[in-house]
Amino acid sequence: MDSMERTMRYSIFVLLSLSVAFGHADGQEPVDLEVIERIIEEGTERSQVMEHFNFLTNIIGPRLSATPAYKRAADWSTEILKGWGLEEVHLESWEYGRGWTLEGLTLEMTSPRYFPIIGFPEAWTPSTEGVLEGKPVYIGDWTAREISERISELRGKIILVAKPQSEFIKKDRLQPADFEESVTIGAPRFLPTEVPADRATLAQLLYQAGVGAVLRPSQGEHGTMFVLGRDNPETAVPTVITASEHYNMLVRLLESENPVELRVKIQGKFHEEDTNGYNVLGEIKGVDP
Repeated sequence: MDSMERTMRYSIFVLLSLSVAFGHADGQEPVDLEVIERIIEEGTERSQVMEHFNFLTNIIGPRLSATPAYKRAADWSTEILKGWGLEEVHLESWEYGRGWTLEGLTLEMTSPRYFPIIGFPEAWTPSTEGVLEGKPVYIGDWTAREISERISELRGKIILVAKPQSEFIKKDRLQPADFEESVTIGAPRFLPTEVPADRATLAQLLYQAGVGAVLRPSQGEHGTMFVLGRDNPETAVPTVITASEHYNMLVRLLESENPVELRVKIQGKFHEEDTNGYNVLGEIKGVDP
């Protein structure tokens, strides 16, 4: 095929493509630019995003499922949607389980100097039996067998259960708009934390030992906290996720045989008066064209 023939075929292809494109455009529903401009103006000139963000996150705060805080947020959202003119606004409930609220946390190093430790309890963690004070026990280098053999040494103690955290979550969650192809969204994958046994086995051993509280390192750095949790009353022990830098410092102090003393108290409350989860639903009435 000579260059002239290739050029002609390419020109015909372009003309056909343009005719299809323009034909498709002619068949599209006309765009009401005035309405589009009003929508943009509403968002840029009269946005209530920060006001609502402040109320939900700063005034109500954490909103775990089946907690009074979540129900308050759901009721508040219902009234907001009604005020916007949505119809049939209501709560849709389903059985979830008991909720949990943190009511107090003390987490301090008192020796070899005073130092407040950054931390936050795992959600649904049980409370400690009052204030725990004393030298913590580091078992990050132990095996599951060693824990079983030395179980009497752990009763009532504050336990540092993992090796120092050396890897950190640094990536932001993926944003679909940044990719042409489809991507899986969600929080970054958690990194492995080195502990003496798998999570279920370790939880069972610590529960059998009757430990007072467990400290784990966060997978964030510079004080960034990643805290999860679930309701697991059968083998649960009071657990706090601590800033990785502070956790690593405690391990270094213990390994250098310094006289480390900690003070820990977790006070939480389980909610069983309303075990429902809720969705907030509303309708924007309209008609099909």
